[in-house]
Amino acid sequence: MIRLIAALALVPALFATAAFGQTVSEATAMNMWCGTAMIAAFANPPPDVPQDQLDAAKAYIDGGNKLIDDARKAYLAANSTEQQIATLQADLLVEVTAALQGSIPSKHTFAECAALIPGLPPPPGGPAPEASSSAAQ
Repeated sequence: MIRLIAALALVPALFATAAFGQTVSEATAMNMWCGTAMIAAFANPPPDVPQDQLDAAKAYIDGGNKLIDDARKAYLAANSTEQQIATLQADLLVEVTAALQGSIPSKHTFAECAALIPGLPPPPGGPAPEASSSAAQ
């Protein structure tokens, strides 16, 4: 039942992404997806995370916000409305969350997304965990 609900939740994302994909470049769509993935992956660390890992996570979150901001500007330049962008972002959050949980395949790898953000430190806690890697695939 949960899988059915998750699948139904992704239907709007598929339609929204397809509609937006016709008006912006693949790079812009990737920036929006990867920015969302970075924020979703690093925004809620466990309470006992050391400060150096929190600092590294902040760099990923800041980079994700920059990717989203750049993509948002490109969507607006392509005549998307604020409401369309907000809907896309909400739909992408559902999709990215499912990818982080391993419920669906990811569109981009962690390495592909990290490569879009110059100067990132290594992921907090060492190499990207399997869930984060597949989340950004």
